[in-house]
Amino acid sequence: MLIEKIEFTEDFRLFNKGDTFTLTDRVTVITGDNGSGKSTLVGCIRAHFETAWSRSQVISSFDKSPVAITPKVPRGTKMAYIDLAKDHLQVRSDFDFDNLDLQLSLMSKSSGQATAHQSLTIARSATAPIQIIDEPERGLSVGKQILVGQGLKEIIVSKPDVQFIVITHSREVMNALCEEVLVTLWRDIAVEC
Repeated sequence: MLIEKIEFTEDFRLFNKGDTFTLTDRVTVITGDNGSGKSTLVGCIRAHFETAWSRSQVISSFDKSPVAITPKVPRGTKMAYIDLAKDHLQVRSDFDFDNLDLQLSLMSKSSGQATAHQSLTIARSATAPIQIIDEPERGLSVGKQILVGQGLKEIIVSKPDVQFIVITHSREVMNALCEEVLVTLWRDIAVEC
């Protein structure tokens, strides 16, 4: 695993100096109520990496990360951050368009279908040693959440050398990714798997 422990080195937003998260598996599922600090935690992690793909602007508020990651991440380590909150490729300027089929296929799909298709396609093609997938269920019906959960599980199995962190509110995604759900609560955030 690239990340085994995350510890806050200073007070930051709703986290206190010394708050620690230990990751015990190469697949970590983070869940929690809105406003519980999931995006802050992920932004702090992302600041340690060269992000290979991102829609989120959360990281732009971090000049330096207020967390220490154990073991220390080598400088320049790439990470894939998949967050489809804003759109389906319409304003992407940095997407690698080796094949325009993905973008063209999304144009004929509903928003939910496009989200499911795009999130799985990007996760499948990402080559970074760590992938953070932020709310892959956003805007999806329960049926599509089950589909995305099963698709992510297949991708994870096919990439045994990649560490995954999935942020989700979906019980269907959690059930697909975790054979046995173990919960470590920190305030309103649960780190599972």
